[in-house]
Amino acid sequence: MKNINLIEPYLIALVLLLFIFTKLFHFSHMFYLYYSILVAFYFFPIRLFLKGDKQNRFFYIVSSITISWIITISSISFYIPIEDVFRIALLVLSILNLLLAYVLYDKKEKSFLLHILILFLVPMVLY
Repeated sequence: MKNINLIEPYLIALVLLLFIFTKLFHFSHMFYLYYSILVAFYFFPIRLFLKGDKQNRFFYIVSSITISWIITISSISFYIPIEDVFRIALLVLSILNLLLAYVLYDKKEKSFLLHILILFLVPMVLY
């Protein structure tokens, strides 16, 4: 997990840009839905199979699941109004995301940047 894949920050940055374009400029919801589900699918099962780090396996799995869930809830937010259940889930996930960013930063790993980038998505989804 020391070597972060160079494409992962760009995937998340593109999710952020597409979310902004979809909200502000009425870009296609379906395009964002397909792209965000593909990125979420990359982060949860595919990323775990591609990079199998044996030492930090717990943080790696929790990191992948957290990023995947936040992106998935952001794609669902266009079709289902954000109610209390989604708000609480996003707030808990963002706190977990922030804690993971701190732990990964403390371990001197570059993947904490993914968590910092995904933190920008949560307020956009909530408001």
